[in-house]
Amino acid sequence: MENLIEELVLRLEQKKEIDENKINENKNELNEKGILFLAGKIEAFKICIHELKRLINYHKGL
Repeated sequence: MENLIEELVLRLEQKKEIDENKINENKNELNEKGILFLAGKIEAFKICIHELKRLINYHKGL
């Protein structure tokens, strides 16, 4: 179970990095709505990653 959650965390971190790179590389091409959308996705990924890490620590008894 922990391995699956850790794998999911890694995938979410990769997707977060991809979206961060999209914003950084395409600042001039993206409109405000596009940047806000990607920023919202990044924030959602951060929250999910944080909560999944809390779940792992809870199962480990930390």
